[in-house]
Amino acid sequence: MTLLDDNLSLIRAHDASIATLLEETAAMPCERLSGGVDTLVVNGKQLTSSYDRAFESGFQADEAPVDATSVTLYGWGLGDVQRVLLEREQLTQLQVVLLHPGAIRAGLEHFDQRDWLADPRVELVL
Repeated sequence: MTLLDDNLSLIRAHDASIATLLEETAAMPCERLSGGVDTLVVNGKQLTSSYDRAFESGFQADEAPVDATSVTLYGWGLGDVQRVLLEREQLTQLQVVLLHPGAIRAGLEHFDQRDWLADPRVELVL
């Protein structure tokens, strides 16, 4: 199995129609950028920091109230913000809204996202 297959198997557990959409969508052309940490450049835009992804994702996650039990995240990135939010024990639901299937597909091909996709609090939404 490939990294994409591994990631898609967990997406299928959430919603088979989303997994099918991502299987049928071509990945956007991208370039893996190696800096302090690896990231993807899709359509000329970096999906995350190539210097300190952990700091950046923490900064973005801080936009959600610390005591929130439910958070809706618009966009997928590479899963960094999802990981930070899921560290919050009081969080019972994390809705992740898919905005661009081609960019998501590119990320799924290059980065292992099974850790946060396996969390039962995650809900994927089109």
